Amino acid sequence: MIFSADLSVAEQAPNRKLVPTMNMGVSKSSMTGLSNFGANASVFLDFSKIAVGGSYTKSQMNSRGQLEAMHNFGTTYFTDFSNHMIFPAYTYIQPIDKLITGYNISANTAFIQGGSISLSPSIISFAMYPITVGRKTVTPDLFMIAAPWGISLKDGYQTRSRDLTFLTGFATDFKITRKFKLNVNFKVMLGTADGSIPIRSFMIGSKLNL
Repeated sequence: MIFSADLSVAEQAPNRKLVPTMNMGVSKSSMTGLSNFGANASVFLDFSKIAVGGSYTKSQMNSRGQLEAMHNFGTTYFTDFSNHMIFPAYTYIQPIDKLITGYNISANTAFIQGGSISLSPSIISFAMYPITVGRKTVTPDLFMIAAPWGISLKDGYQTRSRDLTFLTGFATDFKITRKFKLNVNFKVMLGTADGSIPIRSFMIGSKLNL
């Protein structure tokens, strides 16, 4: 079983207000190590928003017993106590030598104050490249996010967008002991939409493997 806890700070658009967030998670693998169940929760420390979620991950092995791909199914519930959102998602992860690639498809559903319900699917593609030096692993990454279509179920109004959002940065794991890790994560988010500004986020946390 793996326990994780981290504290992150991210700028909030449009005024770059800094809001810290406490994130906690727990996951447990099956006896074979081929599947994994997880649960997580995030609390904005100004108590304006919370999120809880769960996931199931299945490893796909080839005939030689090597990892070929991973399939993740998850759902996250998010609320600001006025509006409510549900994010059911599927993620496909494929290692190519040391490079980790994949994509995520999410059916984002929002229940907006006043009775409106909207659906806006998103697609995320990503690539990561872990570099290990001694007890430290540094992982540069790049995410590309698109939400090309949305619809309001109340009045049928549809939106379309060609804008993209890019998220890039790095994650660093420091292996303190065999079971305990310290991690640091820095990200910058950039968008192609008119008026979008760079948004930065920083996270420091730990993982304990029991």
